[in-house]
Amino acid sequence: RVDAVDKYTVRFYNATPDVTIEGRLSRYGSDIMNRRAWEQSASYLDWARKPITTGPYKVVELKPDVALTLEAHDEYWGGRP
Repeated sequence: RVDAVDKYTVRFYNATPDVTIEGRLSRYGSDIMNRRAWEQSASYLDWARKPITTGPYKVVELKPDVALTLEAHDEYWGGRP
């Protein structure tokens, strides 16, 4: 189960030890993204080709299985990457 401890904290209870949970939580399903851009996309692939997120890089171009071009996101909260 998962309990909300406070506004910024959750506590996970597992039936068995899971040494990979932190890594999986930080990679899958924890993106901070623009809700309107997501809802206006026809599909995940449409959104993934030009996602709007808060990370240090912006997607300039995505060619599946060929290339991914990124550029620095100057407004990234952690400073220019």
